[in-house]
Amino acid sequence: MATTFLPVLAAWLCVAPFFGVYEVGVARQPRLLWRPFYAMVIAAPLAGWLRGLWLGQPIIPLFVFVLGGISSLAVLAWRAIYCFIALRKITEG
Repeated sequence: MATTFLPVLAAWLCVAPFFGVYEVGVARQPRLLWRPFYAMVIAAPLAGWLRGLWLGQPIIPLFVFVLGGISSLAVLAWRAIYCFIALRKITEG
């Protein structure tokens, strides 16, 4: 598990700041939900490359495609949940 998680984490930490996904104002705007999604789409090939370097094995394009798709959807789901909760707290409070 670490052989996939750590390269994805490293790639995310390298790519995400360029998309502004750590800014609280951006995280609370539903119209900007695309930012973390596309950040992960860009981070997936980097993660695949880092994983291949770490394991000393060739990079399988299908693995990178699936990794990017699943990770992007997971990040999108979590950000949408956060956005929903944050907007709900703003309207209630």
